[in-house]
Amino acid sequence: VVQKYIKSITNNVLGAPPGGKEQQQRAEKEAKQKEVAKAALLNSLFNQATDKKGRAFDPAAKKKAKQEEEEAVAAGKKLNDELRKEIIEGIANTIRLTNPKGIRMSELGG
Repeated sequence: VVQKYIKSITNNVLGAPPGGKEQQQRAEKEAKQKEVAKAALLNSLFNQATDKKGRAFDPAAKKKAKQEEEEAVAAGKKLNDELRKEIIEGIANTIRLTNPKGIRMSELGG
């Protein structure tokens, strides 16, 4: 009982809203959920999906973009720089081993 009394006094001094901070946080969370639900309903009118944060996106376009990304990775178009350097260096070392005089990398397009 004394702890609750001390807590209420400290909240009043700190300018806490009536009902306590927890009540206000709960109300904010509920308002946010209602906002997300409203956004989802509005997005469904335009045949768009809604993510967890309430943002709209076109699922067909997202699926197509993901598929194109996977194809680019599979084709080797999107290699990270470290891997690319390792491959180029490996090719250069192989050429040096097979041809002691060496071939310029610019002739290979590297």
